[in-house]
Amino acid sequence: MKIYNYNRDTKEFVNQTDASPNPLTSGEWLIPANATTDAPPSVGVGKVAVWDNDSWIVKDDNRGTTVYDTTTATGYDEEIYASESLVVDYIGPIKDTHATSERPSKFHKWNETEWVEDLDAKWEDAKNTRNELLSNSDWTVLADSPLTTS
Repeated sequence: MKIYNYNRDTKEFVNQTDASPNPLTSGEWLIPANATTDAPPSVGVGKVAVWDNDSWIVKDDNRGTTVYDTTTATGYDEEIYASESLVVDYIGPIKDTHATSERPSKFHKWNETEWVEDLDAKWEDAKNTRNELLSNSDWTVLADSPLTTS
């Protein structure tokens, strides 16, 4: 008799083996813990069969995928705008607070489904940079910096 073994912790299908006959009762089979006689469904790439108490279910399997934490990428600081990267180590869909793409720039915000550019923040930063550069380079045109002493 074929039995189907699953991982004790994750409940994912591990392998197929043959059950041992019960030495005390003829015609019965010994089914070990974390095994079932129900065959798991075939699954495609990115999916895994998981035992759910009395039947197999198919779940997403993104383990090993690099994702980026959308909650750590919130500021406009040039040095820390990047998202924290993580590697998925769980069975199931990617968490809502994770993105599969890195934050493109400090002006991008996460809108629950994708990174979108905050044009107002980008424009404000451009104006601030312009004003700072003008202030540092054109000091002679400022009212408190005359060219003559008179």
